Amino acid sequence: MRRSWIFVVLLCVVLLMSPAASAEVGTWEVFTVKDRMSGDISKFVVSDSKNVVGTRYRTGKILLGYACTGGLYLRANDLGFHIDDYSERVQFVRVKFDNEPPESHYFYVWDDNRDGMSFLGRGSVLELRLIDQMKAANTMLIEVELSFSKGVEEVAEFDLNGFSAALAQC
Repeated sequence: MRRSWIFVVLLCVVLLMSPAASAEVGTWEVFTVKDRMSGDISKFVVSDSKNVVGTRYRTGKILLGYACTGGLYLRANDLGFHIDDYSERVQFVRVKFDNEPPESHYFYVWDDNRDGMSFLGRGSVLELRLIDQMKAANTMLIEVELSFSKGVEEVAEFDLNGFSAALAQC
């Protein structure tokens, strides 16, 4: 299972270091990245939160992304995510769509950089259900705890309009 997280981390590194083509659909962007070494093509669908989150010392937006090969992830650049269970490196996250009640989920905080975390259950039925909920909803709220926030949880709000159209480009 740890190899799948390493794969997602490597894809994100490739995304940051490789020239990318992007197309915008509403608040969502579709990035197409070509690995210069292998020639492999990867696609990602991403959007920034509508609101700024953070601590007294650092603020920023949360990025919500989906690797078209499977894998939801969050990035909090220069903010970092708190780790709730160090033995598993997970954070317990609550997710809410429109007027539905919130649901609890687990995200795996990346080994090499606490600025990112991936949905625990990549490619699972649960992840597919979350994607279906994202397609059907207008707004998604994600409650997270950032590093050095002293237990204060932040809610990042995402506009899901355009997500389905962006996902169709995968």
